[in-house]
Amino acid sequence: LRFAAILGLSLQDSQAMQVNDPRQAEIGASDDYFPEFEINLDLEPKDRFKEVAATMREQILETSAVILEEIPSELKTLFDLTYWIWGIVNHERYSEIQGIVEAVDSRNLDIQTAVLINSLYELGAWCTSIVAKQADNSIIHQRNLDFDATNFMRSITHRAKFFRGGEHLFSAVMFAGNVGIYTGMKPGQFSISQNTRAPKTNKLGLLENLSLLFSGVRENSWIVRDVLTDCPDFTCAHKHLSTDATISYGYFILAGVYGDEGVVISRDRFGTAHEDWLNAENGTWYLVQTNNDHWDTGCFNRCAAARDHMNEIGQHGISNVTLKQRVLNIFPNLNRDTIYNTQFQAGIGYMNTTPQFYNGSSLEQEVFDPSLPDDSPTIRLKDLFEGFKVQAI
Repeated sequence: LRFAAILGLSLQDSQAMQVNDPRQAEIGASDDYFPEFEINLDLEPKDRFKEVAATMREQILETSAVILEEIPSELKTLFDLTYWIWGIVNHERYSEIQGIVEAVDSRNLDIQTAVLINSLYELGAWCTSIVAKQADNSIIHQRNLDFDATNFMRSITHRAKFFRGGEHLFSAVMFAGNVGIYTGMKPGQFSISQNTRAPKTNKLGLLENLSLLFSGVRENSWIVRDVLTDCPDFTCAHKHLSTDATISYGYFILAGVYGDEGVVISRDRFGTAHEDWLNAENGTWYLVQTNNDHWDTGCFNRCAAARDHMNEIGQHGISNVTLKQRVLNIFPNLNRDTIYNTQFQAGIGYMNTTPQFYNGSSLEQEVFDPSLPDDSPTIRLKDLFEGFKVQAI
């Protein structure tokens, strides 16, 4: 696993449009592949993810074993000594993870290990997220999510529909055993994808992230989940995604349903470093975000390839179909680490997730400009922890 790594409609109207809106035919029938579970937030936290964990038990254990092989013993020891702090500063999440451990019921996944894995998921995702305004002014949003140990990660990928008081709050794509969200949509309002920002720029970054986590600051994926749960609209989502403290740098890609409601929020831990907005009248009809600061260090490799393809298609040609087939299904945005693609169109309540498989030559044979900052999804878990032993000592 690699860790250094959304029409003003009511919710009910949006859900009806999922079936009846004529534009659905233009998108195509849903080919959602991954298993889907209902998560009832009215349950006690410990009981919310037990069905997921029990159903995907073997896959969780296999993937956890792969993760643990790459994690330094010093880090495991640190969590053996400090995991209990989560029960104080992140009690609800801790209880959810406890329930997962109980449902898996294996000596190979104890609470310490489960807390460790949940702490490290977002530190290594290499992703491409794109928001675009179509010629009819509707907004679409897609993301490819890339991780190391791709086949294992794909085996624990599932869809989730969150409910409270019998109301469908939002839908998400998740990894079994993890309670955070990197991909989600509130029908009729907005969608969010989260990308890693600037991994490995600071060798102390991992320790800084962990120290903030144990002080109660939330992970990016927890902020995404809380926004999807609590925010009624795009404005609220933007406010919290741009201001809430987080343990690590990241990008929040947020798409709405009105006007130019599309933004890439480049996050520091305690505020926003930069924002890029849709501005169709001035020619910015799409936004591309990979894993570096395009506004600072430049757009190259995966970002440049995506922009070239978007410009070739043009605003009058862009759709969910062309965005996937002619941009995100092409190397380097599709690569050997790509797990899944998700399409969103929050205005009509559409969300579709499918597994992605790269059948091209190996990445080592593909051409990236070595003089440019690393934009290629080649970092491995062991690379993230390089130097951790010395720091820990």
